[in-house]
Amino acid sequence: MEVTLGHSPRARAFVAVAALATLALAFALPLAAELRALAAAWTGVAALHALHRLGGGVRLALDRSGAIRVGEIAGRVRDGSFVAPWLVVVRWQPQGRWKNRSLLVAPDMLGAEDFRRLRVLLRW
Repeated sequence: MEVTLGHSPRARAFVAVAALATLALAFALPLAAELRALAAAWTGVAALHALHRLGGGVRLALDRSGAIRVGEIAGRVRDGSFVAPWLVVVRWQPQGRWKNRSLLVAPDMLGAEDFRRLRVLLRW
């Protein structure tokens, strides 16, 4: 199976809501102004990083043996992937690396049939 992941308005909205909720919590706590500013800066950087990682156009190739290619990086699917009708998280390890990576795939990043095929491949 080979697909290109698109942009996900749902995932982007979730990141924005989570960042705003974190900012509201940081400003509701009895903290010094410097700590509030640091929390706001950290939240902004983390949100921008998450939005950047959600950029579409990533090519994903997966086969039944567990081999995966994300963009130009080949690897293997690892235990710990999450499959649900509303979200797929692919846990994989690039070849020659020791650290696992995770790839979030929301339903609106693929067509309905491609999303179903991805879920079936990862489940079995």
